[in-house]
Amino acid sequence: MADGSALMQKGGSMRTVASVTLVIFLVSCTLFAAEGQKLSYRTSPDMKRGDVQVYWMSQPAPAEPKDMPLPKNGGFDPVYAKWQTPMVKEGSVWMAAARSKKGGAYDLLYVDSNCDGRMVDETAAKPVRTEGNYPVFGPIAIRFPGDNEPITYDVDVMLTSVSVTTLFSGGGAVAQQPRFEVTSGCWHEGEIEVGGKTVGCKLVDVNANGAFDDTSLAIYGGDYVFIKEADKPWDYFSVGKYVCVGGKLCNEEVARDGSWVKITEAGAVPSGTVKIPDTLSRFEVIGTNGDVYFLSPGSHVSVPVGTWRIGIWCIERTDAKGTKWRMSGGFFPDKANLTLVEGQEITLPIGEPVKAVLSASQSGGQYTITESITGGSGESIAFAQDDKALDLPSLRIRNADGSYDKVFKPEAG
Repeated sequence: MADGSALMQKGGSMRTVASVTLVIFLVSCTLFAAEGQKLSYRTSPDMKRGDVQVYWMSQPAPAEPKDMPLPKNGGFDPVYAKWQTPMVKEGSVWMAAARSKKGGAYDLLYVDSNCDGRMVDETAAKPVRTEGNYPVFGPIAIRFPGDNEPITYDVDVMLTSVSVTTLFSGGGAVAQQPRFEVTSGCWHEGEIEVGGKTVGCKLVDVNANGAFDDTSLAIYGGDYVFIKEADKPWDYFSVGKYVCVGGKLCNEEVARDGSWVKITEAGAVPSGTVKIPDTLSRFEVIGTNGDVYFLSPGSHVSVPVGTWRIGIWCIERTDAKGTKWRMSGGFFPDKANLTLVEGQEITLPIGEPVKAVLSASQSGGQYTITESITGGSGESIAFAQDDKALDLPSLRIRNADGSYDKVFKPEAG
């Protein structure tokens, strides 16, 4: 197996000073490659990452500190929570919400921004906007301890509410208590070189825990690297050991703080073979090993060894009128995960045919009708026409004599 290294022949006629200069250049290139390619830090007040929208949030657990007063005149009825993050040795950062007026709404937010376990030295943040009736704060800068200097990480926080029941002798009471919903208010972005080509790159902390290198088999459980090739739109991939750029398998390393990424062509790696229908236009697997996709893959694909979740498969066709149709399968259940060892071949029951299921239930005088389309591995099926998503088929219900005849469009939920 090739190790990817290259040999360089030194010219015998070079003078000594020229040889020394060449050695210094090679050493500096090696250091650059070891550290990865630097990305710039960006922040946003609206949960967007430039051209990328991120919706997933973490919800800090309510907690009661033993002794954590707010600053003097810092508000009324404080409610505390711990935001879980691996970026501090304690494993969490304190947050607190308070009312600026007694009996008023929760409109002040405190974050232990220097991670010293105190709130008395913090300044209250005020909402930058509201979504519905909920205040949104941020970006709020947190300074995680670093080896040489603090690591900056911004959060956006929305205060929603949750019902809390208090029981007492003879009854109980229900009150609304703030619930903290945290989204990463930052990302890292820049241009990097992969295989001699320049591509755009973003690192996004999808699970909003302060780190950018989380891997997971769960959907949306880990972080994402976004890649933009030439004139193509941004495409996103699960962070892990492997990623595909320009249709080539690459090794990937991501800095925990998101400051750099290293993506290099992988060459030959230990793999197994996955047999799939030859009608697929795209097949993708994701997991703790990263994200690997294949375009027009044929009937067999070589997948690096390890455990994977099937990300998506697609079938695309064009009819006689030039209309483009796409059927895709995604959101696979855990039981469909696959584990490959080197040299193994497995067959996946995906692609055509798919199954439409219609079920009905009655409660009192109300009927509930559910329809779904699933694939051979239990995945959800979606359809698109000219890249526009299509709804599930409408349902027509008609009785024998035609006195009842209605068409229902499917609704989510």
